[in-house]
Amino acid sequence: MTSVFGRWVISVIGASVVSAVLASIVPESRTKRTVRLACGMLVVSALVSFIPDLSLRELREKYQRYEEEAEDYTAGVKNENKRFLRIIMEEECAAYISDKAELYGLNSLSAEFTFEWNEGGWWRPTAVSIVMDEAPSVNAKQKLSDDIEKELGIAPERQSWSVHERNH
Repeated sequence: MTSVFGRWVISVIGASVVSAVLASIVPESRTKRTVRLACGMLVVSALVSFIPDLSLRELREKYQRYEEEAEDYTAGVKNENKRFLRIIMEEECAAYISDKAELYGLNSLSAEFTFEWNEGGWWRPTAVSIVMDEAPSVNAKQKLSDDIEKELGIAPERQSWSVHERNH
């Protein structure tokens, strides 16, 4: 398409230059009007010469290629969006657990999640692994576990609790 377009531009420029030169060297007379008309027709024919060089098959092929490229680009953007949504979801869930843990006097913990992409188009947490610096009280752990189940939908059997071993 570039070569066809390039040839077309060159023909339009050439026709314009020839027309300008002819129009400038012909003296004012009835002949000049005829020359201007002929030059105008030359430029118009150069302008429309682009149309026959493009076949419908070629246009269809180019359209399909552009459509495929657009679909590939769109798929890439969707994947990036999914990745960013997962990062946001991880941060939000971790912040929720951290805030709730603080309410129950549980400090210094980290949470890692397992997520599934839901048919509805969002990430759903399916499991959590919580690591703490010290063993929690049974009551505080139970309250936090209940909150995780109620608010995040992660059943207690999908919650893993452990205490980080300190090296002495």
